[in-house]
Amino acid sequence: SHGTGRPILLVHGFGATAYTWRHLVPLLARRHEAITVDLKGSGRAQKPPDGHYGVRDQAGHITDLILSRGLTDVTLVGHSFGGGVVLAAVVGRALPPGRLQSLVLIDSMAYRQAFPWFISLLRTPILGPLALGLLPKEPQVRLVLKTGYHDPTKIADDAVKAYAAPLRLAEARRALIETARAM
Repeated sequence: SHGTGRPILLVHGFGATAYTWRHLVPLLARRHEAITVDLKGSGRAQKPPDGHYGVRDQAGHITDLILSRGLTDVTLVGHSFGGGVVLAAVVGRALPPGRLQSLVLIDSMAYRQAFPWFISLLRTPILGPLALGLLPKEPQVRLVLKTGYHDPTKIADDAVKAYAAPLRLAEARRALIETARAM
């Protein structure tokens, strides 16, 4: 959490971490309490082998976070998978009155659609875990990021390293696969 003021809770996308918001947080913190969160299985969050990594599971964690921290008048911001998570938190878990001020969805998942190739690969038994476990992490991350960037020259080396770092841990790779399969 950074800054003070009306809270803004930022939820990252699939395969990402709170690092996603590194450039936005200082700007938001000038007038708001900017709160970033690592979704279950991502970044510094717990990665239990319980199979509960779906959108609704993650939405429950976001709702619990809002309630446990006593956040009111909060703006929820979700990117990609995180957009689906915050949307489910609002629609499916009905926050008590006064908790939600606004909802911002950035390139959000919201309806049934074809999976991007990298999620389809992770959902494939044997092949997904094998590819994720054996191939060099940074080239994998750079390849995935290229699918989401209009201008691939904007992909910074520090971002590739930051997103690749968790993939060196077996528990993080398992959590990523469980998340892909839960979609």
